[in-house]
Amino acid sequence: MKPFRIALASALVFGAVASGVTSPASASLPNNSLLFYRQTGTPNARFATLRNGTYTAKSTSTLLRGWTTGAVSRDTMILYNKNTGKAVTGTFKAGVWTPKNHYTLRKGYDQIVATCDSVIMNGINAQYGEQGTLTGGAYHSSTITPNYGSVIFASSCDSLLVYFRSNGEADAYTFVNGTVADRTVYNFGTGATAIVGTDDSLLVYNGNIGDGAWGTFHNATWTLTGSTNDFSKNVNHIAGTATSLAFYTTGNPVMGVVSLVNGSYIYKGTVSGLAKNWSIVIGAK
Repeated sequence: MKPFRIALASALVFGAVASGVTSPASASLPNNSLLFYRQTGTPNARFATLRNGTYTAKSTSTLLRGWTTGAVSRDTMILYNKNTGKAVTGTFKAGVWTPKNHYTLRKGYDQIVATCDSVIMNGINAQYGEQGTLTGGAYHSSTITPNYGSVIFASSCDSLLVYFRSNGEADAYTFVNGTVADRTVYNFGTGATAIVGTDDSLLVYNGNIGDGAWGTFHNATWTLTGSTNDFSKNVNHIAGTATSLAFYTTGNPVMGVVSLVNGSYIYKGTVSGLAKNWSIVIGAK
């Protein structure tokens, strides 16, 4: 795995088009919990923490098979099956998962992204999406949303980014208490294959050519702080915790880890000996 080191240039372009006034989210202490999940094997889940780029394995478990995506807020995780609409929520703190509630939601959501207290769901082929709060081990739907199509969602603790693959537009919003507001429009350029947030920052990654950029993302305001054209290519799982990012590629037992706090990106090394077939890797805020 190539190191994720800082370089001076990036093919991605970042500029603000319009801005709005926003308000911050209030939240408890940052959460650095990390989940690995797969459809096969026993156990099929591993719980860990990733704090400031330091990985600590916590436990393993055998979870219900069939989950296709999920997200974690400050204290709550949701796991979801796009084929059935079934979902489970529970608390996920310090790498400890406690399931609490089961739901039947609409089918077809491909993406679920959470801020510290809110969550949004979207599916390319779903008729609608939805958003709401994700706190205290429970999900409460607040709004049915339009289908955004082929976009990338990303979030920090208090903000949501919607990236349009077709033209590179990136719409930033505050996303607090289940409510999206205060739109700011940026132009990220086309080509991003993943955008992932920590508590206060974002990484934008182009896996086709191995470049990317990072910066702060707070109050729906994006500020570029660094970029590189020396990322590994084709990384298909990038998970963010409150302070860190994990870079995992299916088929590779070695994972790259970095810290990303206040727009400062620091490569911390690798974690070896992972299973090669994790299908979901998600972190908390």
